[in-house]
Amino acid sequence: MKRMMRRAFSWGLVAIIGGGILISSEAASSAEGQPQSNSPPAAVSCDSLDEVRTNIDRIDRMIVPLLAERAAYVAQATKFKQTRSEVVDVPRIERIITKVRALAEERGADPALIERIYRAMIESYIAFEDGIWARTNTAP
Repeated sequence: MKRMMRRAFSWGLVAIIGGGILISSEAASSAEGQPQSNSPPAAVSCDSLDEVRTNIDRIDRMIVPLLAERAAYVAQATKFKQTRSEVVDVPRIERIITKVRALAEERGADPALIERIYRAMIESYIAFEDGIWARTNTAP
């Protein structure tokens, strides 16, 4: 764990499990006197399946609040859409996919994997938004 924390600090991200403490890359870089890096943290080399799962669980604890925040913004979007057909904005979806594929490439991740994840996520948020729109609007 100590090795993981030391390595995580050099990436600019420290998560104290249970405490929820995060240090931004800027804070970590300035604390170490190093320039900020846009490189993603490489997965820590784990010594057991339990350690792999612990790290995945840690990441999930960071992802879920972000997904909930995204859902709150998706819910707000319904206020600005006059018709139900506006819930699905294909050009916007394609801009998002283009953007996240580029981010994946910058970070050394598999762009096709990231695209599949985002398309599934967007599909789920569309269903969520459509349900909200249907409950709060009477227009077609």
